[in-house]
Amino acid sequence: MKVAWKKRFKPQVILDKISEIMNINEDGSISYSGFKYFELKATLYNMLTFPKHLTSIQNNGLVDRAITETVKSSSLTPNNLIKELQELFKKELNKKEKKYHLLSSISLVDPLPFKQINIGKSKIRFIASNYPKKYNDRKELIKKSRRRYSMLQIPHAGYTNIIITTKSKSEHQAASQCLDDIDLLRSLMSIFANSGMEIVGNEWSPINKIRLGELHTLHKASGKNINLDTFWFEPNFEYINPYRLDTKKNKTFIKNIKWVIKQLEKCKYSNKLESALLRYVRAFDERDQNIALLHIWGALESITAYEENSKDKLPKRCAYLFSEYEYHKQILEHLREYRNQSVHAGDKNDQVKSYCYQLQGYFIEIIFFHLHRVNQFNTLEEANSFLDQPVEIKQLKYKRDLLNSVIKFRGGE
Repeated sequence: MKVAWKKRFKPQVILDKISEIMNINEDGSISYSGFKYFELKATLYNMLTFPKHLTSIQNNGLVDRAITETVKSSSLTPNNLIKELQELFKKELNKKEKKYHLLSSISLVDPLPFKQINIGKSKIRFIASNYPKKYNDRKELIKKSRRRYSMLQIPHAGYTNIIITTKSKSEHQAASQCLDDIDLLRSLMSIFANSGMEIVGNEWSPINKIRLGELHTLHKASGKNINLDTFWFEPNFEYINPYRLDTKKNKTFIKNIKWVIKQLEKCKYSNKLESALLRYVRAFDERDQNIALLHIWGALESITAYEENSKDKLPKRCAYLFSEYEYHKQILEHLREYRNQSVHAGDKNDQVKSYCYQLQGYFIEIIFFHLHRVNQFNTLEEANSFLDQPVEIKQLKYKRDLLNSVIKFRGGE
């Protein structure tokens, strides 16, 4: 896949507007009149498709550079801009990988399930004490950030420090990879740690029991921070009491998570399951449960009804996992109805957190359905075709007999 224009747009209209507000200075630099450029560039960016190798921040930066370079060398046309973008994209991909460390914290307390674990493209280390001295730049960055953002609450009492290490061709790509991998691990831990329902509790408290600390810093291999003005933070952060694993259950917890990681590695469409798991864990970091419900529904939809015109199949495919098919289908139909009302009419309900817990249960069931059958299906389409089969044994036997007849007719055994 290359950088390309989406078919339904006319980028020249936007490029002409950019040309109207553009000034070429005596030193050859480019400037723009007013703030209109940022709006036009955002519109232009959405008219483009990019390969999945870089982050949105990197792609956005490439569009900026491509506009400038195109103006310096030729006229600002869709074809010229695409050529420049493709060249810049190739240069980014040809960069050598470097090692980076992302430092954060997590709401876990001793006994910790791991000292370190490999997941995705990262190694995650759990530090029961302070960070090593080579990361002292982090302290300076926190002091500086507090002067700008007084609401930061670092450090968080009882949270465990973590170091996520990966290799990447750029800083932003490294940060994105590290955050994806720690969130993937959190999603697996949440499957086993989150409550199945909440009878009494705060409706504005996130469902996830294992959450990240408020601020993340990226460091070079030497330990130096990439920039004392650059950090990542959790917009939905809310301090929660650290999660403590029952010592007796620790071994089982660790065994289950390692089994899931192993099964994901075997799965031929693991990228789709991992994407859904990221959406799941990020959904339940939300404090607003109506937003959480929309996101967890999207996570469930991404693996059970992602095909065009298949949205109505989600309740049936999820209910197919249960012997009480009709009962679970009705529950899922009611959840779909509420989700649709929330999207189209802005409806809200004080029972929405319970609905989120219900959807969590179905999401976990469908994930384990796939994990237990990594050797059975080659694609997600095959798995969903399995879930589209009739419920009644009589109908299944009829289909079996019919297929046997066809095989015999075609000369098979």
